[in-house]
Amino acid sequence: MQNQDRGADGGCDHSGQVEDVVVVLRGFEGVFLPGIGAAFAVVVFIEDYKQTSIGEEGETLGFAFEQRDWDSEELGQGVGGLVRAEVDTGELIATQLLRRARSSLHSRVVCYTDATAGWHDASPRRIVPMRHLPTLSLAVLLLMAIAPVDAAPRRSRAMSPHESSTRVKDVYEANRIDWDAPAKHVILISIDGLRPETYLNPKKFGIELPNLRKMMDEGAFAKGVRGIYPSVTYPSHTTLITGVRSSKHGILANSFFSPNKSGPADWYWWSEAIKTPTLWSLAKQRNMTVANLSWPVSGGCECDWNIPEIWDNSAFEQPNTMAILKANTVPPRLLDKLGEETTPWTDLNYNINVLERDLLAAEGAAWLFKTYKPNLFTIHLIEVDHFSHEEGANGPTALQALQHADTAVGMIMDAVKESKLAYTTSIIVTGDHGFADIYHKTHVNEWLKAGGFLTTDGKGKITGWQAQAYTSGAAVAIMLKDPKDKTLGQQIQAYFVRRLATIPKEDQPFRIMDKVELDREQAYPEAAFALALNPGWDVSKQVDAGDVSTTTGGTHGYSPNWDAMYTGFIAWGGPVNPHGQGDIIGITTIAPTVAKLLGLTIPGAEQEPLDWVFVR
Repeated sequence: MQNQDRGADGGCDHSGQVEDVVVVLRGFEGVFLPGIGAAFAVVVFIEDYKQTSIGEEGETLGFAFEQRDWDSEELGQGVGGLVRAEVDTGELIATQLLRRARSSLHSRVVCYTDATAGWHDASPRRIVPMRHLPTLSLAVLLLMAIAPVDAAPRRSRAMSPHESSTRVKDVYEANRIDWDAPAKHVILISIDGLRPETYLNPKKFGIELPNLRKMMDEGAFAKGVRGIYPSVTYPSHTTLITGVRSSKHGILANSFFSPNKSGPADWYWWSEAIKTPTLWSLAKQRNMTVANLSWPVSGGCECDWNIPEIWDNSAFEQPNTMAILKANTVPPRLLDKLGEETTPWTDLNYNINVLERDLLAAEGAAWLFKTYKPNLFTIHLIEVDHFSHEEGANGPTALQALQHADTAVGMIMDAVKESKLAYTTSIIVTGDHGFADIYHKTHVNEWLKAGGFLTTDGKGKITGWQAQAYTSGAAVAIMLKDPKDKTLGQQIQAYFVRRLATIPKEDQPFRIMDKVELDREQAYPEAAFALALNPGWDVSKQVDAGDVSTTTGGTHGYSPNWDAMYTGFIAWGGPVNPHGQGDIIGITTIAPTVAKLLGLTIPGAEQEPLDWVFVR
């Protein structure tokens, strides 16, 4: 909340102590007469009283409030100082209670009053459970009965219920916050590899996530998000901004199927590969400003400020990586300007010392938001994924990286508050997939070689092929040299079925996903079939390496129906419901929800927005 003196026209001047508090409850007026320190509370006008049960204990919230007394000398700056201090430390008192009152009580928390300075914007504390209402009501009556006349506030008379209601309505209209209006700014943050169990119960993992927990306490969240197949980064992130799965949006895996390319395959870096409308393009069509920082498949996106995720795949940890990134940043000197105002990005802190990456990105994102205030901002944090691959889902550095991501989210929240845009900005934190530990690796091209569908030179190089494995994480599709040869595809699938039958079920590395299942998942439209890996297994396209090898760490890419692949969703701020909660949601709901927050719609989205995310 902005604590600025806006003059005598009903604006805010928090310099003086509050002497009285008027509470309008369905036409009833009560005046609190604080005896010690500075009293502070809110004016509430109940339009349509409705009890709402929320919280773990199912407490019913009522039309009550909590009065707080503070020692003004201890505070130093009186009530105004307290409000400023709490906003600066991230409490966002006014914003959150205004949302809570509007949504849970169908009421309007409007303002507070003192005897000398007129009516002011609301800076409320919190609504208290209904069970306290009898005590509070008795306190109101006692105070009204025993207060001496000369101790009353310097108001000539108490307003009638009609006058009170009218006055509150007038003040509300003058200080309108339209909870039905779209957010003016939405920040979509992806924590790559975010698992919902970590924010639902961080103590279980011995960590603290204060910013994510704050968002949950003051916003809306889901118990999990079912992703897509393959549950890997680039297709999933594209679904997050399109609302459709990979066969529709065209990003089939992290990298292209490149059977004739020596060395690593190129990744889907360029947004021109996306076949369906994106949040970026839709926002630009409505003349909104758009920023991006490290979102996958963002090279050349329709963004006003764009630092894409792109690198030289032949030299990922070499100095030319930063040069390539700078060459594809928009505007051209954006990274240089960012480096003048914040920590400069280098190959060392961007690529090599990955544990610094998310805080570096968050510092840059905070500066970008405060400087340009984009309407839509997409941000990708990568540390959790990186170290979960190295150590496994619950590795010590992976959990440290998650705490870094939480800190990064807090830095971005602070940027919103420092920009004085807390009322009109929504932040969504989500992810692309979960994680699972791995112990074995299957080399699928060795299966194809043994079946006579692929030949090698005996030294790890493929010399001829009818079919090859197209791998991405723990996902693998069987691709044919001639995609139209359905008979060959059926022969290879039958061969895999026969081989699997010779292996004890508990030792089988995968199961067959036939064409019908692939079409249902809208994945790998050109594949003959796919292999859904079983828990504990990873996959490789290596040849001349034997059928199976041991491995450690973690991965993803498995069937999205496995709950280990679920990711998370938390929404906070702006028109977001302050106590919304969903069960397991589909990842294709997130883009429509972001669009609705901005007042947009996504044509062709597979699912509707999440209604419970919004104040109503």
